[in-house]
Amino acid sequence: MGNCLAPCFIAKRRQRQKNGRSLAAVQRELFDAIAQCRDSSALEHALEHVLRHIEDERPRREDSAPFIQRNNTMIEALSKIKELPGRIGLDIGGTLAKMVFLQGEGEECLLAERFGKSGRRHADLSFLLPGGRKLHFVSGETDRLRRALEENATEARSPGHRRKIVVSGGGAHRFADAFKALLNVEFLPFQEMESLVKGLEFLHDNAPVGEAFTFDENEKETICGWPDVFYPSLLVNVGSGVSILRIDGRGKNKDGKLFTRLGGTACGGATFLGLMQLVADVSSFEQAMELVGRGDTTKVNTLVQDIYGTNGCANLGLPPTMNAAYFGKLIGLKGHVWDNTAKEDLAAALMVMVVQESVVLARAFSLLVEAEFGRPPPVFFVGGFLAGNVFAQQIICRTFRRLKLRPALFLRHADFLGSLGSLSHCVGLDLQQD
Repeated sequence: MGNCLAPCFIAKRRQRQKNGRSLAAVQRELFDAIAQCRDSSALEHALEHVLRHIEDERPRREDSAPFIQRNNTMIEALSKIKELPGRIGLDIGGTLAKMVFLQGEGEECLLAERFGKSGRRHADLSFLLPGGRKLHFVSGETDRLRRALEENATEARSPGHRRKIVVSGGGAHRFADAFKALLNVEFLPFQEMESLVKGLEFLHDNAPVGEAFTFDENEKETICGWPDVFYPSLLVNVGSGVSILRIDGRGKNKDGKLFTRLGGTACGGATFLGLMQLVADVSSFEQAMELVGRGDTTKVNTLVQDIYGTNGCANLGLPPTMNAAYFGKLIGLKGHVWDNTAKEDLAAALMVMVVQESVVLARAFSLLVEAEFGRPPPVFFVGGFLAGNVFAQQIICRTFRRLKLRPALFLRHADFLGSLGSLSHCVGLDLQQD
């Protein structure tokens, strides 16, 4: 029986490749045949033949697209990413560089989940588009990118064709010359605000599972569907500062634009981190979040009930716990503020102040849009400051409920809106690679 094992398995393997049967199913049949074989020498000979045949059929790595590995340097990884098949969209911000690449149906993902010092492929964010094409999401620290480009500035240009990539963010201009000289990559800058809008529309059109979410009354994360009426909608981008866009979509507004910047504020994520260095002597976002999680804002902020009492609040129709004055209770302190106030309470109060600044603006613009169109617009909150910042997201949802607004919406792929917008723009271009 062992003599027929090898040709039988090889035939089944070829059949699997032809009709799409899984390798696991063929392996199970091989194991069953092994269990029934009684001739040990024939079995050994057959297994050697099977393994030799598998090795002969295995594609050689040097003949296929390059594999980006964990031990690759930044420049090595970038050189190989340049050769990836499919479309690429890039967004290079002040803190992170984010890339989306679109592979064809059935193509192997050639990028390790970790590479270099900070490179990461977010496997949990990948999803399939109609037709079986798959999107992959990659990020790395912009400062490490800058240093790698500077340290290798005198190296020879990467061989091969010149690749053109659509890029949003400040890095589209800042690093354009270095990428062209070192990697033979030409950047096609894409306006940042438009890339965010295009990214949001891309997600809306393709609707990955569980994309939009909010927080309920118990501050539990809850998946929610896309709004029945998507246009017009508001996009609140909370980064270093804050910009609020009204998206009118493909129907465009009366001026023929896809979107309009309604306004914003300079009070954003950079404000929070800058003031955190003053009030709590912390310099990293992680340290700040740890303090915020332990803080109690009522020990620092003056509440409505502190001014009017419980009965007065009832007469005014205002919630007793509503903030009346940020950091108002510090006025009555005797001695040095730092000796009488916990850092975590200051941190929590600062977080609320910065976030509610954006909420108040979003409410004002939402009411204006509602007055014009007769219905409240969906409001999406995105931006680097909100990425993984559950405290801020919960503050936004809580405040929206108190103001009797529709639920505030967040997105799983919010960090990659710019790169998704660049990808969407890239698909619409006929990019000729030199």
